[in-house]
Amino acid sequence: MIMRGVKIVLCCLSFVLFLLSAFLLHVAGVFFSHHRWKMLSGLNKIYAWSLRMIAGVRIVVKGREHIPRSAGYLVISNHLTYLDGVVLGSIFPVIYLSKKAIKKWPGINWMVSISGTIFIDRERKSASLESIDAIVKRLRQRANVLLFPEGTSTNGDKLKEFQSVFFAAPLMTQSLIVPVIIRYRKVNNEPVTHSNRHSIYWWGQIPFQNHLYQLLRMKSIDAQVDVLPAVETEKFQNSSIGRKELAKYAYDIINAESCAPA
Repeated sequence: MIMRGVKIVLCCLSFVLFLLSAFLLHVAGVFFSHHRWKMLSGLNKIYAWSLRMIAGVRIVVKGREHIPRSAGYLVISNHLTYLDGVVLGSIFPVIYLSKKAIKKWPGINWMVSISGTIFIDRERKSASLESIDAIVKRLRQRANVLLFPEGTSTNGDKLKEFQSVFFAAPLMTQSLIVPVIIRYRKVNNEPVTHSNRHSIYWWGQIPFQNHLYQLLRMKSIDAQVDVLPAVETEKFQNSSIGRKELAKYAYDIINAESCAPA
């Protein structure tokens, strides 16, 4: 109980520091507008790293040599829990994409808004075009963007078909796509199995606040992140057909590697 209380206090302190830092960056962005999103993605990485340390998440990164040296690429990954964003965000400096509903979550809404998160409204087609335009602007300003193309978190049994619409952005900018696979290996030093994975995975089976409260009780979480070779988008036609082919190509890469022994 004491450990969980300490984690909550540290999370709150980290949150306040992040809000202040992000606010100052937004002010500075008025004068350095061309570097605004890249600077903000760097701050997001620092904040994600602090949350990961507070939560007791240990990471093994395989394929680190595949991370591009120059920024302005799209990171795509399978999606198991909201913790994925913290884990991957502590490795890659990124701007996040998130469903619009998260703006209604108390506390979380402030964080995602000031972090430069691009909100996705799947109920309006025009909103998707706005989101694509926002991704394009970030990529052209040499900021990386994190996308979970399944569209939602899952229980990990099967990789869901990728939504192709947001693959239009890297096609338009000819940006690299970095495929990533995230796996959770242990919780409290015990192997993650079907019987205990619910303590980490979150696919809407219980309210978010309840799950987060339980997650903070964990002493340690071990994750593995496999970074795969980057996909060069200029090989694909910048069209609706090319976008769907690119999404399928990326899906096949992650699906094949996620099923292979790690």
